[in-house]
Amino acid sequence: MTSHPADNDRPDPSNRLPGQRFDDHHHSAPRAAATGDPRLGNGAHRPASNRLPGQRNRLPGERHAGSPSVTCAAERENALRDASEELRRILPRRDVLALYRLRTLAERHLLTLNEVVVLIELLVRRHPLDGAALAETVGLGTGGITRLLARLEERDLVVRDPDPEDGRRLLASVSDEGRELLSDDLLGTDATELFAVVATERIGWVTSFLGRLTDLEIRRSRMEQDRRARRRQGRRRQRAYRDRPAHRSGWPHRNG
Repeated sequence: MTSHPADNDRPDPSNRLPGQRFDDHHHSAPRAAATGDPRLGNGAHRPASNRLPGQRNRLPGERHAGSPSVTCAAERENALRDASEELRRILPRRDVLALYRLRTLAERHLLTLNEVVVLIELLVRRHPLDGAALAETVGLGTGGITRLLARLEERDLVVRDPDPEDGRRLLASVSDEGRELLSDDLLGTDATELFAVVATERIGWVTSFLGRLTDLEIRRSRMEQDRRARRRQGRRRQRAYRDRPAHRSGWPHRNG
């Protein structure tokens, strides 16, 4: 019997997947039954001609998700909310421990807390500071910071030299004795112990993060110092206005 040429194009039924049947009108395009194989049936497979640009076939069990940008934004918002809760617990505790450490350091070396703060500021800075800059750091007036530096200079912990650009100003820097006094307590951090639980490839990232966190704290501290300076300046202006001599007409102290 002579076979028809179209019969040669008909797929072999033995090659069908479970539940798959052949369309009589399109021999070369198999399609799945409604209850067929999960890899092809139930809408999992969409012909390429029916797909939108950039659309792909969903994997088995995969559900349609929202926009990637919306999903990432929601995940980031949730992560930031969780991190904020953790920071509200961690940062105050860290500040308390830092204050306790400074007080312990001051008692050990017979210094006041403000003297320790000034020494640390001079130790970590790369250039000398004048009295005005140190006064803003500790929140003291000009007279208070002058007396504080004099006490530290008497103990050979601070050196004051004339400003090369302005001989009327004195620039303070920590002395070798002061550096030796504080170096072990402040700069003797054991990196091996600090990074014991950090993977090697993450050590640089942790160091950068700690630097970023310190920069933010310094910025917050300077903003608070600026607010205090503005309040002090406002009080001085109020006193100057209140205490200035009266005009011949009696203003501003005249009545009525």
